[in-house]
Amino acid sequence: MQAREFSELLPWVSLNYKKGEREFSMSSIFNLDGPFFRFMSKVADVIMLGMIALVFCIPVITIVPTITAVYYITLKTVRDEEGYLWRSFWKSFKMNFKQGVIIELIFAVIALVLTVDIKYFYNTGIVQGNDIYRILFAVMLGVAFIAVITLLYVFPVLAKFENTIKGILRNSMFMAVRHLPATIGVIAITLIAGFAVYMIPPLMLFMIAIWAFANSYIFVKIFDNYIKNDDKDPDDFEITKSDETDSEELEEKKETPSIEDDSDDMNTDRNDDEKRGKSDDNTDVNEETHGEELTDADSEKDSDKEDGIEVTGEVTQ
Repeated sequence: MQAREFSELLPWVSLNYKKGEREFSMSSIFNLDGPFFRFMSKVADVIMLGMIALVFCIPVITIVPTITAVYYITLKTVRDEEGYLWRSFWKSFKMNFKQGVIIELIFAVIALVLTVDIKYFYNTGIVQGNDIYRILFAVMLGVAFIAVITLLYVFPVLAKFENTIKGILRNSMFMAVRHLPATIGVIAITLIAGFAVYMIPPLMLFMIAIWAFANSYIFVKIFDNYIKNDDKDPDDFEITKSDETDSEELEEKKETPSIEDDSDDMNTDRNDDEKRGKSDDNTDVNEETHGEELTDADSEKDSDKEDGIEVTGEVTQ
């Protein structure tokens, strides 16, 4: 039997051959570390994760913590940061259980209020034809839309970031509105998953994980815009090297006027001393030559000295 026929019977046997200019390797395709087995491993993990999530959603009150734990794993899977399936799921479930239950109760109350209001405004505004209630009906639909897209973002945001409940809700709504095209994609995936379960109910066994896994590709790209600065407080400012140099230059500039002022004071003192020396020399000459005029010259110079001291004092101030 030829080597090529043998490889066709056993495709996992390594055999390299050229077809045209491209080289194929059967062993690389069917290797345990190859793309085929990695893909099949992810599929098996998603199916297993979906079954675990379905079981944990049975108490109803644990829906948000459960879906959050599913996103915790799928976000890591998309980034190729895979770990132990059950251990990662249980870790996220316990860590986000309290916040998840509270958020679920909040959205339950919001859903109840919106359902009652929308039904009332529909009967009063659309059926009976009241214009004011038609406007309120449209407003309630807008509020319901914001609440739905916020809920879609709550699961991955809670799984990825640590924050207060208020911060999680605020950031989820902010991201959903800011990245509206991506949000529309998440809505489309959600509708497709729901329609598939409606048409084929057994898909519910693992559809939760498939739905989260598909959405994780979108959320990973969105979160990349925030992960780089997620540990920094916007109110805290770090001094960079350029800021340090600027601050040093400012300090030098602040100190420079004082030095100049000191030098000016020294120069004025030297000028006063020179003037005094010259005046003393002049007084000596005047004493030798003009004895009678000495008193008048001394009095005038003394007055000049006093005037000069007063002027320098004003300039210094």
